[in-house]
Amino acid sequence: MVNPFIFSKIAGVTFEGRQDIIRKLGPGSPLFLERQPENPYDCNAIKLLTISGEHIGYVGRVLAESLAESMDKGNKYECYVSELTGGNDKNYGLNIKIMKVD
Repeated sequence: MVNPFIFSKIAGVTFEGRQDIIRKLGPGSPLFLERQPENPYDCNAIKLLTISGEHIGYVGRVLAESLAESMDKGNKYECYVSELTGGNDKNYGLNIKIMKVD
């Protein structure tokens, strides 16, 4: 059986107060993927937002490259927190799972 989820880490979690937002998330927290084709650093950028619209980072560049075209064609994806990493004396990290919605 093929696993329907794509698992990934997210990038850019240490900027602009994102650590404070991330530490409040837990496994299963829903996230939203937002395409940013106008992003000046990466035309394939996919921004990650909490359900309240707080920006917490980006899908990694390699994965974003493969998802961007699909999203631009209208395909929808669900995204959830799979694991919060780090903490204590380290920066928090966030692992996610993404699934295409039929």
